[in-house]
Amino acid sequence: MKLKDLKNRRLVRFIGGSEVFKVTRRDTVAYGKIVYLLDMAGKPRHDFRTKDQNREVDLEYV
Repeated sequence: MKLKDLKNRRLVRFIGGSEVFKVTRRDTVAYGKIVYLLDMAGKPRHDFRTKDQNREVDLEYV
């Protein structure tokens, strides 16, 4: 996943030098908003989280 592939994602903020994108898609709307944590190279880390009823749930990257 590269920055140019994030056209349907919105840049939210920078946390600890990592770019954080908030994504809302139709196939993931049931899980709420998925937060993608990327390193400085633009590669996603495997600790994506989504908040469901104020709880953080680990998501597996597919």
